Amino acid sequence: RNRGQYMVRAEFADFAPAELGPLSYDPDLGLGGLDIQLRPGGSLEGVVQDGDGLRQSRVVLVARGDGLVHTVRTSPDGHYRLDHLMPGPWMVRIVPGLIDPTHAGSDSSMGPAYKRIDGDCWVREGEVSRYDPMTGRFAARVTVKGKLAFEGLDPGCMQAELIPVGIESSSVTRGDRVPAQLKGTPVDVGGDFEVHGAGPGRYRLVLFDRTVAEEQDALRIAVPLDVASGLNEFKLELSFGRVRSAPGTDESIQGLLWRGPKGEVAFVSLPGEDSSRLFPAGKIARVGAEWLGLGDPDQARIIEEANLVPGGAVVLGP
Repeated sequence: RNRGQYMVRAEFADFAPAELGPLSYDPDLGLGGLDIQLRPGGSLEGVVQDGDGLRQSRVVLVARGDGLVHTVRTSPDGHYRLDHLMPGPWMVRIVPGLIDPTHAGSDSSMGPAYKRIDGDCWVREGEVSRYDPMTGRFAARVTVKGKLAFEGLDPGCMQAELIPVGIESSSVTRGDRVPAQLKGTPVDVGGDFEVHGAGPGRYRLVLFDRTVAEEQDALRIAVPLDVASGLNEFKLELSFGRVRSAPGTDESIQGLLWRGPKGEVAFVSLPGEDSSRLFPAGKIARVGAEWLGLGDPDQARIIEEANLVPGGAVVLGP
């Protein structure tokens, strides 16, 4: 294969497919040591309806933005169910007929097929979600109206997305995964934003710097939230300082980790030798970059720790 970014996909009967990546592949070096865990996944069911009530047997199509689709014919009363689906957002549509599944094999390149979708509903690991096509009846939507009170960082550079805990995505690293290429809602210059979820439950509010060209260099902050029905108000107050790398530090394999008092987590790749990064103030750690995801911070390999004061600066490494 050619050098580039790839996804690795594994499939087995009675399990949901699992994906790992994107992974940087060099044909001269190869790629080994991959570990993909298969889980049963979640289920999606519903009833096809319209304004006149139940319809006759129809074909339901579901897709998650990876270029592969699933179709199923409903029962005569309009009921459908799909099992062993990957957790995450799914789009549901009514189509004229069944579509043969397309299998790309065990690996595929990161092309246009891999894109972030909003989805009509969420599938959760080990749970049965419901979505009624045509009418769009699903669990009551929830809203988080937030405020970022940042000192030392313009909150208008951030983007926000609300992601159910347990959702895994193709474009992530190991651990309790969330999408690496997030879509989200822009935060305005005053720090105000509004995001929505499919229903009450446990979520992660993920904030990321949308102004950074290279995705791996974008600051990300994850905040655990218990979201109730209707409107939920939220405020995050943070102060920032600057982090620099000491000469000789290999920033390509290291990153920064910050943990807040209420389970908040921030991470970013280590800055290059001639640059610096803004990062939340407090106790911070230089960690191995293999953890650079929103996984369990206890799993991070800590190389060095330091205290970053608001408005101050620290040098880490080598």
